[in-house]
Amino acid sequence: ILITGATSGIGQQTAIELARRGHRIGVHGRSAEKARAVAAEITDAGGTADVFTADLASLEQVCRLSTEVRGRWNRLDVLLNNAGLVNTERLTSQDGHELTWAVNHLAHFLLTLNLREAIADSHGRVVNVASDAHYGCSVPFGDLDAEQSFSGWNRYQASKLMNVLFTKELARRHPEILTVSLHPGFVASGFGMNTGWMAWAMRLTRLVQLSSEDGAKTSVWCAESDTLTSGAYYAKCKEKTPSKRARDADAAERLWEASCERVGNWL
Repeated sequence: ILITGATSGIGQQTAIELARRGHRIGVHGRSAEKARAVAAEITDAGGTADVFTADLASLEQVCRLSTEVRGRWNRLDVLLNNAGLVNTERLTSQDGHELTWAVNHLAHFLLTLNLREAIADSHGRVVNVASDAHYGCSVPFGDLDAEQSFSGWNRYQASKLMNVLFTKELARRHPEILTVSLHPGFVASGFGMNTGWMAWAMRLTRLVQLSSEDGAKTSVWCAESDTLTSGAYYAKCKEKTPSKRARDADAAERLWEASCERVGNWL
């Protein structure tokens, strides 16, 4: 099981719990030091873990990651696309794309497509960590790189909608791969704590937030369950109806095509 963003928060807890259940874990992180620390925690507890490092803000490094995974592993049963970020100002990736959609969507889109044959050969699955934040927003197709306007929260919402739409379209185009998306819950973690307004909001609502252990439960369940429906959205370990816009087949296809345009040179 390869887990992106497995060095903190629900990604780390998901990695530890799935390792405890006997799975070999690919611990991905941007920092090799942090990834090695999580892998050491897993192996010290009797589990098995491998370290993979890549900056998801670079499509070149995403390609290198997929090549490394295929070279080191002879199978891939689960790709758990967990990594994500939120920003308070417009930043760009190494490829010039607005950073939120570059990391939260484009990187995982490219990684999944470059690993899809390995996943299919293992009769495996793709699990995309989305969020209920996708309700009430739309994909800004006319301004995907936020060159005309930027709102950190709106861009995060849109990226989570993209995760759900990508899940829907991947399930349609590649029925040989079980593909689902999920909402982990409102989790108390380090996510967003590097951003002024969100850090304040996270501290203010700390008492009603889930622990990272509880937040990881749906990810763990989706990685193992044999009762999943491909293309579906899950929360609290059961299927949930996503937003109307997340069920828009035309938008899902349009997003796929727009994403292919951005990552085409790396496919």
